[in-house]
Amino acid sequence: MFINSVSGEVTVINSKTMIAEISNTSGNIKLKNSSLFELKASAVSGDITTFELVSEKIKLINASGDIDSEIATTPISIYGESVSGNIFMRFENEKGFTADFDTVSGAFTCGFATKYQEGKYLYLDGIYEYNFKTVDGSVSIEKR
Repeated sequence: MFINSVSGEVTVINSKTMIAEISNTSGNIKLKNSSLFELKASAVSGDITTFELVSEKIKLINASGDIDSEIATTPISIYGESVSGNIFMRFENEKGFTADFDTVSGAFTCGFATKYQEGKYLYLDGIYEYNFKTVDGSVSIEKR
């Protein structure tokens, strides 16, 4: 599934597909109750929001706006990037992850018992890779 919008909100509900690529220049992107193997979503001006998302690979990029993602499963990989917005992630994880956070001016908070090691945040065995990049925004990871 490929969706490209110049202006207005993009809302995807109850979608089941292997790959979803969604881009929006001026407006929000919302995904609800969707099952995707891989999600790539990008917005220039607007928020990206997911609720009850099932996805193994997630890539969310936003220039000006927040990313707020509730994931119903444990993703294998996450990439989140925001220039001037915050990134909020909520998911279950019983296997562990390594979170890399790169920022100019922002903070990292995590509801999982992570250890800061070699410039990354490690939870349990660190099997899954989560990468976050912001210029002026914080990242918050919470247990679902």
